[in-house]
Amino acid sequence: MNELLANIVRKQKNEAERILRVASVKRSLEQKIRASLREPSIKVISGPRRAGKSTLALQALKGSEAAYFNFEDEELQFDYDGEKILGALREVYPGYKIILFDEIQLFPNWEKLVNRLNRIGENIIITGSNSKMLSSELSSSLTGRYKEFQLLPFSFSEYILATKKSAESDSFMDFLTTGGFPTVVTGRSSGKEFLKTLWDAIILKDLVQRYRVRRVSELKSLLYLALTNMASRCSIRSLERAINHQLSHSTISKFLSWAESGYLVCALENYSHKARERVNSEKKFYLFDNGFYSAHQLSGGRDYGKLLENFVFIELVRRGFVPNLTLFSYKTNSSYEVDFYLPPSSGKASLIQVAYSISSQTTLARETRALIAAANELNAKNLYIISCDDAEQKIKIDDHKITVLPAWEISSIIESQTT
Repeated sequence: MNELLANIVRKQKNEAERILRVASVKRSLEQKIRASLREPSIKVISGPRRAGKSTLALQALKGSEAAYFNFEDEELQFDYDGEKILGALREVYPGYKIILFDEIQLFPNWEKLVNRLNRIGENIIITGSNSKMLSSELSSSLTGRYKEFQLLPFSFSEYILATKKSAESDSFMDFLTTGGFPTVVTGRSSGKEFLKTLWDAIILKDLVQRYRVRRVSELKSLLYLALTNMASRCSIRSLERAINHQLSHSTISKFLSWAESGYLVCALENYSHKARERVNSEKKFYLFDNGFYSAHQLSGGRDYGKLLENFVFIELVRRGFVPNLTLFSYKTNSSYEVDFYLPPSSGKASLIQVAYSISSQTTLARETRALIAAANELNAKNLYIISCDDAEQKIKIDDHKITVLPAWEISSIIESQTT
């Protein structure tokens, strides 16, 4: 068995070398991870399957004496333990200084192995595709210090690097549709079929298997409903009715929480000062990649307004805003809707409205009316409209100043709020 495991490690080493040869896009997180290698803390890279976590970690480790072990390897169909893994790594990587454990959530009682190695001074990087296991559960699972990095599919700037297109509106519209999964962007996979397969794989591997879900068909139906309602408000009770009461209110809430941990669907709460009202409010559904929505469209034209709003959601999460903690939707007392609210705990109280175009005076009036009503209720001073129009502009209404920016410039807005 030891020799079999060592052979698997050798094969994985060759695969890691191949990944580095073909990797061409420098991810924005690479320098931060590379800088963290000097620290004794456990480095954690979380994110969706196939978002490029392995590639990112290997790029950050390039030039380091690092050992690599991938728990997702299909050849690992036998019993093995931490000692056997370490023995195989020492054989293949004599004198290693850092260990990279890939998709570690697949290893039973992984935290015991990581804790033990950390205690004896090993420098460790782990990757995983379950955000709850690698974030909220980390504080109880890992006794040592850890530093977390969340990797999502390509941002627009990374998409431009990968495709070598110019950063203009036509490229942005293509990106809105295809999403950012690296194998889709680079053309190594058929977009629609790959994304449908990936959606199903995440449900099966990261939800059904991990949480031992028995109502699999009902789970799939629920998540498909959430997907088709992207960027729309929906109550848990309406979902319950839509699936003919096959799932209870509490089970639906639990399934949606698990779907968020697997980077599929996020049910964003409507902000209220009262926690109970937030939990019981209508939810607004978002996906962690636009490609999932495009891949599942049956017919008809693309809804670029919804795709744009979902893009803004992803960019907010990419920059560290946490859904239902520092990121909410908002509905005013007069039932005007604002797409995103960043409360004071996020850094600066900000409201962001998303509209595909505000060239129509009717549309502009509707969006600004909602922003101002919400700003008055929440005492928010930073007001934004994100659109696909080319022109940047400032709008002053009474004591309120609203900044209107093209969507491809959203990065500078978000970064200015977090500094």
